Amino acid sequence: MKNKKILIIITFLILNLSIYAEEEIDNKQKERKSNQIYLRRNNGYVAPNELNIYNSVFPFSLAYELPSIQYNTFGFNKFLGDSKYSIEGNFYEYKKTNSTFERINPNSSFYSKGNLGTFYRSEQNLFLNYHFIENRIILNVGFQRLQSDLSDGTFGFYNYNFSQNFKGIGAGFLLESPRFYGFYISSGYRYSVLNGISNINYSIVTSGRRAETLDIHDNPATKYFLREIKVVLGYELNDSILLSLGFIDQFANVKLNRSNIIASDLDYNLLVRSTIEANAKSEYSGTTFASITYKF
Repeated sequence: MKNKKILIIITFLILNLSIYAEEEIDNKQKERKSNQIYLRRNNGYVAPNELNIYNSVFPFSLAYELPSIQYNTFGFNKFLGDSKYSIEGNFYEYKKTNSTFERINPNSSFYSKGNLGTFYRSEQNLFLNYHFIENRIILNVGFQRLQSDLSDGTFGFYNYNFSQNFKGIGAGFLLESPRFYGFYISSGYRYSVLNGISNINYSIVTSGRRAETLDIHDNPATKYFLREIKVVLGYELNDSILLSLGFIDQFANVKLNRSNIIASDLDYNLLVRSTIEANAKSEYSGTTFASITYKF
């Protein structure tokens, strides 16, 4: 809610500046179009839906610590000739290993450290931008793909893999203020509707002597509704280099089709199924970033 208020305030500020600001030089009434490539260094945390699934399958683990993340985003923006259209693409991926969390003992109520396993996430975007007012108001629509995975295991004891794989369409806007001594602010919003599958796989050895295991497998169809907010403070060092700082918040509502978990223990099957349906509904990530852009 706080970041939404910040976005609204900055949006009105940018619109006000775009309407009433006068450029220092007549030729800069419209800043020159330029193709771009950029590198963004992100630092933040993520509360993935896999964590909700994990807590549903392991109700006494209570993994509530959010994995911290550091990763790089690579991107480009290419104008289509002299038109008002440009193609923008970006992607990132990261892997977080040996993520720790607090585990509570249901008998003693004491906390201890546990290992959440390995968390992997990647995102790819390809958008068509329409520069409604060149370098001031930009509308975009395009394709988005998101993959994530939480897994761990010990041979002869247990293994689990909880993952998501989505693709779909997103649309949004970006507002950018005029330069003031090289500085500018921008804000953006994007809404995406993605479809895909959530995979839930878990196996534990219940009797090594009799080679018995408890297995849980499910892959419900899933809808993923993603909202993204971005706010940036930038500085144009020269005609070719642009530096910026900002933050990106992503919040998603996740809707899994009714679970069809099949387990050898029917009571455990019903318990896990109902818990997943009640808890695996959302995810959130928030990052701050520093970026450098080369314009040509």
